[in-house]
Amino acid sequence: MDNSGGEPSLDDWVKRENILTSTKVIAVPDTDESLNANELRVDQPFAFNRNNPDETYTLYIMGATTANSFRKTGLKLDTELPIVGNKISFTTDITTASDDFTLLGVEGNLSRLWIGPEKYWATMCFDTPSSVIPSSYEN
Repeated sequence: MDNSGGEPSLDDWVKRENILTSTKVIAVPDTDESLNANELRVDQPFAFNRNNPDETYTLYIMGATTANSFRKTGLKLDTELPIVGNKISFTTDITTASDDFTLLGVEGNLSRLWIGPEKYWATMCFDTPSSVIPSSYEN
């Protein structure tokens, strides 16, 4: 959300990935001959919700900017195919980024490639002023 132009609005919110709900991509079609261009393998398939066919996912390069050349947004699970082990199938090709030009789901990016659900996230940081006296407890 960008508040540089004055009062914030709900129109300023965008769906994003969140590292806390993302999983590491461990294989792409370049590295696993059994995968099609719309499939990949992940470390933990917990991040995928088969009960919501409208859920969307972002495939992204960890640590890169949010430019469309470093991510693929709007990915949907292929509901015709079950999740088998750690193999995930989507309705669209995962090899190119959202700019439809840059290679994304390829071996050269695998060490930094992650995927997670796109949602509206709220992150909060709680800070205690230094004037508060720390408490300690003993048994």
